[in-house]
Amino acid sequence: MSNILYCRGYYLTNRNVEVLPDSFNKLVLDNEFVFYYHNWLDVAICRNQKDFVVVAGLCLDLLSENSDNYLIASRLLSELIYNGEDAFHDYIDHLSGTYILITSHNSNMKIYTDACAMKSVFYTDISVYPLVISSHLEMILDFSGIKRELSDIYRNKPKHISYEYGYPGITTKYKDIRQLLPNVYLDVRKNKIIRYFPRKDLIVNNCIEDIAESLVVQLQKQFKLLQEKNYEQILLSVTAGQDSRCTLASLRPFWDDISFFTYNLDGKHEKDIIVSKDIVQRLGIKNYNELILTSKNCESTDFLEFCNILNRNTIYNHGKKIAFFYKNKLSSFYRPNNSLHIRSNLAEIGRLYYGIFAYYWEMTANNATVLDKVLRAYHPYAQNEEEVKNAFIEFIETHNFLSLKNYDVFDMFYWEHRMGIWMSQVLIEGDPAFETINLYNCRDILKKMLSVPLKDRFNNLVFLKIINERLPELEDLAIN
Repeated sequence: MSNILYCRGYYLTNRNVEVLPDSFNKLVLDNEFVFYYHNWLDVAICRNQKDFVVVAGLCLDLLSENSDNYLIASRLLSELIYNGEDAFHDYIDHLSGTYILITSHNSNMKIYTDACAMKSVFYTDISVYPLVISSHLEMILDFSGIKRELSDIYRNKPKHISYEYGYPGITTKYKDIRQLLPNVYLDVRKNKIIRYFPRKDLIVNNCIEDIAESLVVQLQKQFKLLQEKNYEQILLSVTAGQDSRCTLASLRPFWDDISFFTYNLDGKHEKDIIVSKDIVQRLGIKNYNELILTSKNCESTDFLEFCNILNRNTIYNHGKKIAFFYKNKLSSFYRPNNSLHIRSNLAEIGRLYYGIFAYYWEMTANNATVLDKVLRAYHPYAQNEEEVKNAFIEFIETHNFLSLKNYDVFDMFYWEHRMGIWMSQVLIEGDPAFETINLYNCRDILKKMLSVPLKDRFNNLVFLKIINERLPELEDLAIN
C-alpha cells in the first residue's frame, strides 16, 4: 500500500528533499523552487524563457474544449504574457477539474487552486524555513523538518464547537501552516493572499430555462472531454439526492459509457438502495452494481494499514470505511487503476445552502457585519469564542472577504470555506481508488447558478427543471 501514501499529491519547496517516497517525481521549476509530484498526478509545464505555467491534476478547458494539460498550460502562459492578468483570470474562469496552477511571470510565482479548491493547498508561513506548499498537511511536516507544533486553535478547541467541516478561518492543526481557499492566489515569494474573484458584480438572470440549458451543455461538454482521457471506467453513484439526480439527467446521452453504483454500509443506506433500484429499473440502466458493505470486513490488517495511511493523507475523518470499500470492492466490479469518479456535491453552492440565513438578513434588513454572518454560518456558538472569532477576522482580512462585489456573503462562505476546506479532504479519501471530478467545479458554471433570483434558488427551480425534463420517468419519485 506504500504507493497510496499522499497519492495524487504534490510538494513545492525552496529546498531539495531526499526523503520523499519513491512514488514521487521531481520537476525543477527555476533556480530556487522544486516541484515533487506523485506518479498518479498528471503534470505539464510550459516554459517561455524564465516564465512558466504548471498545470497539475485533472484540468478541462471548457472554452477551447481541450483536456490536454500541456495545451492548457500553453494557453495560460500566452494569456499571462501577451494579454495580461485580467485575460488570464477570465480564461481560468472556464477551467474545470481537480487541479492546481503554478505560474511564474516576471519572477513573480503564484499558486492558484481550481474553482473550489478540490485539489487542496497547504502552505507554511514565510517566517518558517523551508517554504513549503503541499497537497497534504502532514506531508509538510514529514519531509520538511519543521517542528510539529500544535496551533492554538487546535489546543484550545471549544468543547461545544465541532471542526468537522473545517478549522476556523484558514487555520490548521499546526502552528504557522495555513490552507489556501478558492478565488484567491498565493503570491509565493511575498507569502501574501490576493483575491482575484469576483471581479464584477453578479447580474441576476430571471430566465431559468436558459440557465438550465447552459448547465446541461457544460456538463455534457465536460463528459466528452473526459472520454478523451481514456479512463477504463467512469463511475457515477445513483442516490436519492437532488444533486446526483441532476447530474444523472444531464448525462443521459452517455449512460452506456458510465458504470453506476450505490453503496449500503451496515444497512444505514437502505433508503438509497431502494430508491436507486427503482431509478435504475425505471430508466433501464444496465451497468449498475450495489455495494453491500459491512464493518466486519474492516477488522483486517489491510484495513488498519489503510487507515494509518489515510490518517496521514487527510486531516478529517469523513468515511474511511467507505474509502476502503471503494478501493477493494470496486475492483471486483470495475478496474480502479485508471478510473474516474464523478461527484455532484458542489451543486449545493447554487442551491442556497445557507438560505434561511440569507432570507433572514434580506427580509429584516439586519445591519449585521460580514464577521457576524461568517460566524453565524460557521457555528451558532462561534460568536462567543474569541480564538474562533479571531481566526475568522484573519480570514476576512487576508482573503479580502469584504470585497465580494454584490455576491452574497453566505454564498461565498459556503463556496470558499465549507467546500474549499472540507470537500477537498473528502476527495483525498477516495484518491487511492480513483481520480475524482466534480462537474460543477467551474467558476463560469457557479456564476450562472448564483445568478438565479434568490427565491428561485431557494426552490431549486433550475435543478428541478433539468430533472423533470430529462427524467420524466421519475416524475412521481420524491427527491431526498
